[in-house]
Amino acid sequence: MANTGVTGRVVLAGGGALPGLKVVAYDREALAVDDKLGDTRTNSSGNFSISYGRWSYGAELEPDIVIKVFDSVHRLLYESGEFPDVSATIFAVPLISLDPDDVNGYQVTLLTGTPTLVSPANKLTMLIDNKTAWETLTNHVTSATSKIYTSQLYFDVEELFTVFSPPSPPMGSATTGTRLEEEILTANQARGVDVKIVMNDFIGAPYPGDTAGVVNDYFSAGSRSPNTVDIKNFRMPYNRAMHAKMTTIDNTVCVLNASPLLQEYFDDNTHLIGDPRRGTFSWPKNAIKVPVHDVSIKLEGAVMTDLVNTFSILWQRPGGTAIPAVVPTTPTGSGFSHSVQVTRTLPGNTFNTTTPAVPDGERGIFESYLRAISEATEVIYFENQYFTERKIASALLSRLLEHSSVQVIMLINNVVDIPRYQGMQTSLINQMISIAKRVGVNDRIGLFTLWSHEATPLQDFIRNYVHSKVGIVDGTWATVGSANLDGVSLNLSQHLIAGVSASDELEELAIELNVSIFNGVGGASSSTYPRDLKNELWAEHLGYPSPTDPALTSPPAGGWLALWKSRVAAKISGLSASTPTVHACRVLEWNEETDITRYLTRAGIPAASVTALNPRDFAPDFNFANGTWS
Repeated sequence: MANTGVTGRVVLAGGGALPGLKVVAYDREALAVDDKLGDTRTNSSGNFSISYGRWSYGAELEPDIVIKVFDSVHRLLYESGEFPDVSATIFAVPLISLDPDDVNGYQVTLLTGTPTLVSPANKLTMLIDNKTAWETLTNHVTSATSKIYTSQLYFDVEELFTVFSPPSPPMGSATTGTRLEEEILTANQARGVDVKIVMNDFIGAPYPGDTAGVVNDYFSAGSRSPNTVDIKNFRMPYNRAMHAKMTTIDNTVCVLNASPLLQEYFDDNTHLIGDPRRGTFSWPKNAIKVPVHDVSIKLEGAVMTDLVNTFSILWQRPGGTAIPAVVPTTPTGSGFSHSVQVTRTLPGNTFNTTTPAVPDGERGIFESYLRAISEATEVIYFENQYFTERKIASALLSRLLEHSSVQVIMLINNVVDIPRYQGMQTSLINQMISIAKRVGVNDRIGLFTLWSHEATPLQDFIRNYVHSKVGIVDGTWATVGSANLDGVSLNLSQHLIAGVSASDELEELAIELNVSIFNGVGGASSSTYPRDLKNELWAEHLGYPSPTDPALTSPPAGGWLALWKSRVAAKISGLSASTPTVHACRVLEWNEETDITRYLTRAGIPAASVTALNPRDFAPDFNFANGTWS
């Protein structure tokens, strides 16, 4: 008889059944995506049984069975090898024994049974908005004595000021300041600093769609010789970038800058509508053209071993030689108290010959997000440029259903800079809200957008662009880095148009780098960083004068979401006045209207007040050459 089912049991290594896990049986295909045969949940003893029809695996006589096990938010916990040519009517799967660390906790294991790339005793500095991030990066480059290793998505050399002098560009004369590439060159020529640069290089994309060429031209120009700045171009198709943006200095400090090094991303926490430091907007270089909010991080301590090792992998892929490992040292001074895990997205079949080799790639950032969602008991807070990964939306809904006290707060955009993503993101959000209403958890989800409002000398109102990639759960876990909540950053590129093959599932990913910080879980020391980051961000967004404001200390009745909604209500009250008044809160609830007038009207603001606000689509641009507004 033909095979029509599988049975088995899932247990925890060392004893203990694992009930409620999802078990899925597949028929392995050589070239296409595997055929799903059926699924079930483990019972109270960890047992499972899946039945399916003879034709579930097509015309072949005997299926090649693969078993996968998932947790409550559909995080992969186990994947069997292939059981070829199964002829038994009911196939008995050998006992599945899972390592405790693969099943539980915040720390990523990549299904190895042990947390990977975790280091204690680190010092962290939050860098909110790019005035702070770029100034910090520039200062460390300027003081480098031995090594500068950097990987960047874009680096707009000779067009970018990272620090301004004077702090605000003067009117009527040329803008002056510090250019990062000049500081890098000086470090190499004057101090003998070893400089290695990995540049994302989109195949076939000319400037300004790609900056690898202009970076190479800058450092190879005869007027800048001799220098030993070494540049490797990491060639990638346009649908998946080398998106990890990091700079390590002297093997002691690392700055993870979330934004590409393009002038329009310059901003500070005032998010002024007219900020001359953003320079001139031009097509096709600039797609955002509004104030930008972002979050970067500076790291010092034992984590430098894993960060330099990550750079070494990136450096080797386009032809560089392996960089010697950094030997962890015992840190001196205060502040080295945080446990950090480096998490990465690495496509398969890309790092096959590096040291260490990573032939199958990594989805560590995706695992980290799913683990954090599954552990949440109070609040999940994400702020991110994109939200298109369906498995993240599904995980959020699952956790809301599973744990009645959890709330979800997201700060996102309602207009994004990739046209293909606009419809995808709106569709996903609407579907998530619809399902949440149907299952009765919609009152515990809040989605918000960010805005600037100025009333002097005239009313002006404009959206802000959220570019940050931040996650915070319960004051216990935080992540900061380069990864968006989209498929290409986490799981599988959504830029694919053709059918998805088995090789696509392995290879179609960007290269991303995040760090996670833990507060007293998984053996980690206590850390105030997740809470402090939340409070710093919420003080800025919700309009509190200080991150230590009592309103941010503990949630009000109704939870943290009630706080956000109350601040939005106060903002709308100010906006709805006959002469709109500025409220310190910067957020409104998300809606899908891309036209600002319709957005504000849908938010409940009277038409006359909307007109008075003078809503605008783009910020004004400023000419650095002659110091004039366009």
